[in-house]
Amino acid sequence: MMLWFFLACPRQVSSELELIPHASVAPDPEPTDAAAWRRWVLHGDPLGRHPRLPAAAVDPQYSAWKALAAATSPSPEAWWFAERAATGTASVPLLRGARLAEIEALAGEGTASLPWVVPLGPNPTLVEHPRAPMAWLGADPSGTLAAAERSALLGWMDGPSIDVAAPAALLAEVGWARLAPMPAGAMVLGRAADTAPDPQAHALFALATRVALAEAVSDAAAMKAARAEALAALGLAPDAADAPRDLAAALLHRAFPGLAAAAHVDADAGLALVAHAALRSRNACDDRPCGGFDLAPELQAAARFGAEPTGAAAVWRVLAWDAAVDQLWAAWDRPQVSGGMDRVVQLAAAEAPGALDRSMLVRPAPDPGWSLAVIRALGGAEGTSKEALFRTLYGHVAELAHVAQAESPASRAALERIEKRARASAP
Repeated sequence: MMLWFFLACPRQVSSELELIPHASVAPDPEPTDAAAWRRWVLHGDPLGRHPRLPAAAVDPQYSAWKALAAATSPSPEAWWFAERAATGTASVPLLRGARLAEIEALAGEGTASLPWVVPLGPNPTLVEHPRAPMAWLGADPSGTLAAAERSALLGWMDGPSIDVAAPAALLAEVGWARLAPMPAGAMVLGRAADTAPDPQAHALFALATRVALAEAVSDAAAMKAARAEALAALGLAPDAADAPRDLAAALLHRAFPGLAAAAHVDADAGLALVAHAALRSRNACDDRPCGGFDLAPELQAAARFGAEPTGAAAVWRVLAWDAAVDQLWAAWDRPQVSGGMDRVVQLAAAEAPGALDRSMLVRPAPDPGWSLAVIRALGGAEGTSKEALFRTLYGHVAELAHVAQAESPASRAALERIEKRARASAP
């Protein structure tokens, strides 16, 4: 059966998976007014799972989605390819919504759902003693659905030119109340509102970045000063026994609501995306599971909203990579190594589309095949050894830190130290 049929009509799913209110089935002619047309296409679902297939692309931003939705049974890979080609347009949330609809229909079942959840190629390699297909995200199917819903909502924030009036209006309805408080929902609503920017939110975000950088470079003096400033900003005494273990995350949590509420301002929208991605990278997000292959693209999306978000995204991209590589190094030859492997794969997949296959997520340990694939994806010298792998990984961190210095001059000193340490860490 053609996939556009599934996209045009609501799926029959179990009551546990029924996620949208029942909509009227009365005929509704296709509008010619752009705003009305966008509402008509969404068909009452801000997650974009059950859109109407239009006869004309009144809004050109929907063209990439429309072309694929009208195709005959496109493969999962075709939907991922279309998303990459449609970056920054309103096609992104609908392409993600189509994948969400497939995941719902499969009830999140691991092997069958995996192609719709991860942007990796088919697995040509047999893996001995493989992990569960969704072990990287969590074995509970509800976690898969939650991550896919978040990704669909984040699609509306993929670029500053996307008109979010239609999904924002739906999120304000009672039937979608559960989505509105989610970080992605809050950003979409803020993008459609006119709340004034909050200077304190900007200050808290900047402080969170300084704290995270001080931790990354292990600068005792900088960490002490940043900690004192962070505790004061959080209203805590210098010797507070109940101080958060992750001060950067605590500051990001305080900053995010103000940034999201003013997301109609491009800079605030971009910083809200960075703050959310940063919380996810630190496993401190409010919309668990925090991981996912849309984390790095979220940072990429943030950089489309102006110079300030570009600099912030560059810094947190370095921090995410640095933490992932350090985790992989520290857990090598230990059962916990899979966590570092998964973080590296999720980040690398965004930088080298099509270079990795699904076997990367089921391998129980970083064997030569896994290492070679990562090395090739990042453009490193051929090799399969641990030394060759970390030479490539730390070299990549160093290069990212070097580039970020120009994009975030305020963080130059810390980024220079991260670059120097990464180059020294490469075997």
